[in-house]
Amino acid sequence: MATISIRQQIKNKLVEILTGLTVNSKNINVFLNDPYALEEDDLPAICIQTVNNTIIHNTVGYPRTQERILNIDITCIYQATNDLDDIIEEFTTVVETALNQDEDSIILNSSGNIITQTKIDNIDFRDFSEIATKTAGTIISFVVEYICVENELKADI
Repeated sequence: MATISIRQQIKNKLVEILTGLTVNSKNINVFLNDPYALEEDDLPAICIQTVNNTIIHNTVGYPRTQERILNIDITCIYQATNDLDDIIEEFTTVVETALNQDEDSIILNSSGNIITQTKIDNIDFRDFSEIATKTAGTIISFVVEYICVENELKADI
């Protein structure tokens, strides 16, 4: 049985939630990588990346209980010749809706680890013309707060 980090489990669940979405009648590709590694053929695309993981120790003795705040960037990128702003708005709304509908379904598979909150913290509209011409998108800052035991940072799947 493989073990993976709780962070990776959460990112894998986000991939599952966002896979199968469409925007402007096109299937959206979902990746766990840097958006600047994309090529024009990959678009439209969503890239999921960990930004940081803040740790707060809630207990003094071992094993310590930790509250963790995981910040994830969900980057949505689209290329179009016309109506790019409208399409990016639609793309962002599709992703936001999927995240909000499934916010309670991010479940960890190990005992003692609890998701306490998920939320969209910020949405930043960007020009991604360095990937391809007439390309733009948004970066959705997604926050997952969870509680775990210090030595249980990995879980059996």
